[in-house]
Amino acid sequence: MLKFLKLSIVCSLIFGSSSLLHAQIENAGTFSGTVFGDYYWMASHHLDGPSPQQDIEGKHGFRFRRIYFTHEYQLGADFSTRLRLEMENPGDYTTQASMTPGVKDAYLKWKPGRHSLYLGISGTPTWDVVERVWGYRSLEQTPLDLQGYGSSRDFGIAAKGPLNEEGTLKYQAMYGNGAGNASEINRGKKFMFSLAYYPDNYWTFQVYGDYNDRPDNSEWYTYQVFASYESDAFSVGSLLAHQVRDNNVGEDDQTIASVFAHFPFDDQMKGVLRLDHTFNNNPNGNSIDNLPFSSSADATFFLAAVDIQPVEDVNVHLMPNIETVFYNNSQLPGNNTPDANLLARMTFSYGF
Repeated sequence: MLKFLKLSIVCSLIFGSSSLLHAQIENAGTFSGTVFGDYYWMASHHLDGPSPQQDIEGKHGFRFRRIYFTHEYQLGADFSTRLRLEMENPGDYTTQASMTPGVKDAYLKWKPGRHSLYLGISGTPTWDVVERVWGYRSLEQTPLDLQGYGSSRDFGIAAKGPLNEEGTLKYQAMYGNGAGNASEINRGKKFMFSLAYYPDNYWTFQVYGDYNDRPDNSEWYTYQVFASYESDAFSVGSLLAHQVRDNNVGEDDQTIASVFAHFPFDDQMKGVLRLDHTFNNNPNGNSIDNLPFSSSADATFFLAAVDIQPVEDVNVHLMPNIETVFYNNSQLPGNNTPDANLLARMTFSYGF
């Protein structure tokens, strides 16, 4: 009888602990992750010289470009939180260092009805809609992101939601530091606003604008229009953006146009195409990660890829792709046009 009593107590403790652990797991929120990287070969590049900063052509190797870990938790009926940690490769072909960790998202969200308010580090409206339609961050950044027109994240206060009962007209507004997810060290702030119209399940139209009061008496204004069509047969998007860069030494305006498309060959294979053109030389072009652009000429960027999903309904993708950049209207002495860039990659991505 005593042995039976002891056994009953042990079983009760085991099952009680198991139930408590199960309840804790159920209330732990959701955890997810995304990983992408490449085996790359820089077949040709305009930076091809004796110094480490001019010795990119011919380099090849394996690399992780991004690793994301995301935790989301529902605090109650109206409040939730999100924390996303990011690790990234320097991507400059000269720095030999481990991946750099950082905070990508860290915000408190309040949604009492159809509108949401965010406090903390959250996504900006700069290319939020564009990136969703583009859908291939693992291949390349969106055009404005690639050319450094802004940041995908900022620390501040944001709001988004529908402006009509049908939910076809939506806004997103943000007041932030203008420093991305870095610390704020200046007096200026950034205002961002976008308005998107969804007339049906296929079309998206968006207008966007921002004002960024930058350090050193510099002010940047950004304007963008975007349109897309999405269906099971194909998806296509196009944008035009202009940025006024009123710096303390004068204006350095930037304009970019882009068109992209992706289309299925079958249930497990898609084609991806994209064409960007910058109408001005980007003075910070040589500092673009993974594919430095010339800072002295207009550029035409082209991407072609095949997205292969080896197992249907499993989030694993293999994507052979090439990226090329051609230059014209050179600002170099003698109007010498920089050599074209050609980057070949086998990109992989997976998520859970």
